Amino acid sequence: MSDKELPTIVIDSREQMPYDFKPGKSIELVIHKKLDHGDYGIEGHEDLITIERKKSADELSANVGKHRKRFIRELERMQSSARRYIVVEDHWSSIYKKNRYAKIPPNAVFESILALSMKYNVSIIFAGSRKMAHKIVRSLLIRAFLYREEIRNGLKTDI
Repeated sequence: MSDKELPTIVIDSREQMPYDFKPGKSIELVIHKKLDHGDYGIEGHEDLITIERKKSADELSANVGKHRKRFIRELERMQSSARRYIVVEDHWSSIYKKNRYAKIPPNAVFESILALSMKYNVSIIFAGSRKMAHKIVRSLLIRAFLYREEIRNGLKTDI
C-alpha cells in the first residue's frame, strides 16, 4: 500500500460525454458533481486546475462566434484556477472547414481563439481525436496534482 496521496477526479455532472477515468495507481476516485467552471477538475483543489472539453473545432468556433458572450463568461469563471485548459477533440486545421454555427469567417475564428487564449491565459490544446484528448486531460489532472504535492512537500517552489 502506498503512502502517496492520489487525486480524486471530478467530472461536471452536466458533461454530456464524460471521459471514463478508472481509479488505480494514479487516481484515487472519480466523482460526478456540478462544477462552477470547466468540465474536469480535482476534488479539494478547485483553485489548481480546470479543464473545459470541446467536442470539435465547430463547437469552439461557435463559442468564439455566435455564443461569444456566454463563452467569455465561461472564461471569466475559469480565472479562479491557476491552470486553465480547453482541450478540443479535433485538429487546428478544422477551424478552416465550413462551419455554419460560427457566424464569422474562419480567419476571424482563428484570431479570436488566439486572442481569447492570451487575454484569459487559457491554454487551448487541439488533441486531434477523442482518444488523445482523454489521455491529455488525464495527464494534465494527475500532473497538476503531483506538482502541487511536490510544492507542499518542499520539493518544488512553483508549478
